[in-house]
Amino acid sequence: MQVTLVNPPYPKGAHQHPPFTPLGLGYLAAVLEKNKHKVDVIDCQASHLTYEDFRNEISKRKPDMVGLTSTTLTYKSALEVIRIAKQVHPNCITVIGGCHVSFWDKNALKECPELDFVVRKEGEITIVEVVERLEAGKDLDRVLGVTYRKGEEIVQNPDRPYIKDLDSLPFPSHNLWP
Repeated sequence: MQVTLVNPPYPKGAHQHPPFTPLGLGYLAAVLEKNKHKVDVIDCQASHLTYEDFRNEISKRKPDMVGLTSTTLTYKSALEVIRIAKQVHPNCITVIGGCHVSFWDKNALKECPELDFVVRKEGEITIVEVVERLEAGKDLDRVLGVTYRKGEEIVQNPDRPYIKDLDSLPFPSHNLWP
Protein backbone atom coordinates (compact mmCIF):
# COMPACT_ATOMS: atom_id res chain seq x y z
CA MET A 1 0.00 0.00 0.00
CA GLN A 2 1.26 3.48 -0.85
CA VAL A 3 0.87 5.78 2.16
CA THR A 4 1.34 9.55 2.00
CA LEU A 5 1.79 11.15 5.41
CA VAL A 6 0.98 14.84 5.71
CA ASN A 7 1.84 17.55 8.19
CA PRO A 8 -0.94 20.12 7.52
CA PRO A 9 -0.29 23.84 7.05
CA TYR A 10 -0.65 26.30 9.86
CA PRO A 11 -3.90 28.26 9.75
CA LYS A 12 -3.61 31.78 8.35
CA GLY A 13 -2.47 34.27 10.96
CA ALA A 14 -1.30 31.62 13.42
CA HIS A 15 2.09 31.82 15.10
CA GLN A 16 4.61 29.70 13.20
CA HIS A 17 7.74 28.33 14.76
CA PRO A 18 10.74 27.30 12.67
CA PRO A 19 10.04 23.98 10.93
CA PHE A 20 11.09 20.77 12.62
CA THR A 21 10.57 17.17 11.66
CA PRO A 22 7.28 15.99 13.16
CA LEU A 23 8.52 12.97 15.11
CA GLY A 24 5.11 11.29 15.17
CA LEU A 25 5.00 11.15 11.37
CA GLY A 26 8.66 10.10 11.31
CA TYR A 27 7.95 7.12 13.56
CA LEU A 28 4.84 6.16 11.58
CA ALA A 29 6.85 6.28 8.36
CA ALA A 30 9.58 4.16 9.93
CA VAL A 31 7.26 1.39 11.12
CA LEU A 32 5.44 1.34 7.78
CA GLU A 33 8.75 1.10 5.89
CA LYS A 34 9.97 -1.62 8.26
CA ASN A 35 6.84 -3.59 7.33
CA LYS A 36 7.53 -3.17 3.59
CA HIS A 37 4.96 -0.46 2.83
CA LYS A 38 5.73 2.47 0.53
CA VAL A 39 5.70 5.82 2.29
CA ASP A 40 6.23 9.43 1.30
CA VAL A 41 5.69 12.69 3.17
CA ILE A 42 4.25 16.10 2.38
CA ASP A 43 5.27 18.54 5.10
CA CYS A 44 3.16 21.62 4.42
CA GLN A 45 4.71 23.49 7.33
CA ALA A 46 8.36 22.94 6.41
CA SER A 47 7.68 23.63 2.73
CA HIS A 48 5.29 26.56 3.41
CA LEU A 49 2.58 24.95 1.28
CA THR A 50 -0.85 26.48 0.91
CA TYR A 51 -3.94 24.37 0.29
CA GLU A 52 -3.52 24.91 -3.45
CA ASP A 53 0.14 23.91 -3.22
CA PHE A 54 -0.94 20.77 -1.36
CA ARG A 55 -3.49 20.02 -4.09
CA ASN A 56 -0.69 20.21 -6.67
CA GLU A 57 1.62 18.00 -4.59
CA ILE A 58 -0.97 15.31 -3.86
CA SER A 59 -2.04 15.23 -7.52
CA LYS A 60 1.52 14.16 -8.45
CA ARG A 61 1.19 11.07 -6.26
CA LYS A 62 -1.00 8.00 -6.23
CA PRO A 63 -1.63 7.28 -2.56
CA ASP A 64 -3.83 4.43 -1.39
CA MET A 65 -3.92 6.13 2.00
CA VAL A 66 -3.41 9.73 3.11
CA GLY A 67 -2.60 10.07 6.80
CA LEU A 68 -2.44 13.33 8.72
CA THR A 69 -1.30 14.44 12.10
CA SER A 70 -2.93 17.32 13.90
CA THR A 71 -2.73 19.37 17.00
CA THR A 72 -5.54 21.59 18.17
CA LEU A 73 -3.99 24.48 16.21
CA THR A 74 -3.86 22.51 12.94
CA TYR A 75 -7.06 20.46 13.33
CA LYS A 76 -9.27 22.50 10.96
CA SER A 77 -6.39 22.77 8.50
CA ALA A 78 -5.97 18.99 8.59
CA LEU A 79 -9.65 18.49 7.80
CA GLU A 80 -9.32 20.79 4.78
CA VAL A 81 -6.31 18.78 3.57
CA ILE A 82 -8.39 15.58 3.93
CA ARG A 83 -11.16 17.14 1.82
CA ILE A 84 -8.63 18.10 -0.87
CA ALA A 85 -7.06 14.63 -0.84
CA LYS A 86 -10.50 13.04 -1.40
CA GLN A 87 -11.29 15.50 -4.20
CA VAL A 88 -8.06 14.64 -6.00
CA HIS A 89 -8.07 10.90 -5.14
CA PRO A 90 -11.67 9.91 -4.33
CA ASN A 91 -10.75 6.28 -3.61
CA CYS A 92 -7.91 6.96 -1.19
CA ILE A 93 -8.38 6.09 2.45
CA THR A 94 -8.06 9.05 4.79
CA VAL A 95 -6.90 8.84 8.38
CA ILE A 96 -6.01 11.36 11.04
CA GLY A 97 -4.13 11.01 14.30
CA GLY A 98 -2.57 13.26 16.89
CA CYS A 99 -3.37 14.71 20.26
CA HIS A 100 -6.51 16.64 19.27
CA VAL A 101 -8.38 13.80 17.56
CA SER A 102 -7.43 11.32 20.27
CA PHE A 103 -10.20 12.89 22.35
CA TRP A 104 -12.26 14.42 19.48
CA ASP A 105 -12.46 11.26 17.35
CA LYS A 106 -16.23 10.86 16.98
CA ASN A 107 -16.67 14.59 16.41
CA ALA A 108 -13.98 14.60 13.70
CA LEU A 109 -15.83 11.86 11.81
CA LYS A 110 -19.10 13.78 12.16
CA GLU A 111 -17.51 17.06 11.01
CA CYS A 112 -15.70 15.62 8.01
CA PRO A 113 -17.49 13.04 5.84
CA GLU A 114 -14.30 12.66 3.77
CA LEU A 115 -12.46 11.31 6.83
CA ASP A 116 -12.49 7.50 6.93
CA PHE A 117 -11.06 6.82 10.38
CA VAL A 118 -9.16 8.15 13.36
CA VAL A 119 -6.15 6.62 15.09
CA ARG A 120 -6.17 7.54 18.76
CA LYS A 121 -3.12 7.98 21.00
CA GLU A 122 0.05 6.14 19.89
CA GLY A 123 -0.32 5.07 16.29
CA GLU A 124 2.82 3.08 15.44
CA ILE A 125 1.37 -0.40 16.01
CA THR A 126 -2.16 0.62 15.03
CA ILE A 127 -1.30 2.07 11.60
CA VAL A 128 0.60 -1.05 10.54
CA GLU A 129 -2.28 -3.26 11.65
CA VAL A 130 -4.78 -1.02 9.83
CA VAL A 131 -2.80 -1.07 6.57
CA GLU A 132 -2.36 -4.84 6.69
CA ARG A 133 -6.05 -5.47 7.43
CA LEU A 134 -7.17 -3.12 4.65
CA GLU A 135 -4.78 -4.75 2.17
CA ALA A 136 -6.23 -8.14 3.12
CA GLY A 137 -9.78 -6.85 2.61
CA LYS A 138 -10.63 -7.14 6.31
CA ASP A 139 -12.53 -4.60 8.38
CA LEU A 140 -11.24 -2.66 11.39
CA ASP A 141 -13.48 -4.24 14.02
CA ARG A 142 -10.58 -5.86 15.91
CA VAL A 143 -8.06 -3.03 15.63
CA LEU A 144 -7.43 -1.37 18.97
CA GLY A 145 -7.19 2.43 19.06
CA VAL A 146 -9.33 3.31 16.01
CA THR A 147 -12.64 5.07 15.54
CA TYR A 148 -14.40 4.63 12.21
CA ARG A 149 -17.71 4.48 10.39
CA LYS A 150 -19.60 1.23 9.97
CA GLY A 151 -22.53 2.20 7.81
CA GLU A 152 -24.27 5.08 9.58
CA GLU A 153 -22.78 4.17 12.98
CA ILE A 154 -19.53 5.55 14.39
CA VAL A 155 -17.58 2.77 16.12
CA GLN A 156 -14.95 3.49 18.75
CA ASN A 157 -12.81 0.41 19.39
CA PRO A 158 -11.10 0.07 22.77
CA ASP A 159 -7.83 1.91 23.32
CA ARG A 160 -4.56 0.23 22.45
CA PRO A 161 -2.21 -0.15 25.43
CA TYR A 162 0.79 2.17 25.35
CA ILE A 163 4.01 0.78 23.87
CA LYS A 164 6.05 -0.41 26.85
CA ASP A 165 9.38 -0.81 25.04
CA LEU A 166 9.95 2.35 23.03
CA ASP A 167 13.36 1.00 22.00
CA SER A 168 11.49 -1.57 19.89
CA LEU A 169 10.52 1.18 17.46
CA PRO A 170 12.79 1.99 14.55
CA PHE A 171 14.30 5.47 14.43
CA PRO A 172 12.15 8.05 12.61
CA SER A 173 12.49 8.12 8.82
CA HIS A 174 14.18 11.53 8.60
CA ASN A 175 15.22 10.69 5.04
CA LEU A 176 11.67 11.40 3.81
CA TRP A 177 11.91 15.11 4.62
CA PRO A 178 13.67 17.68 2.46
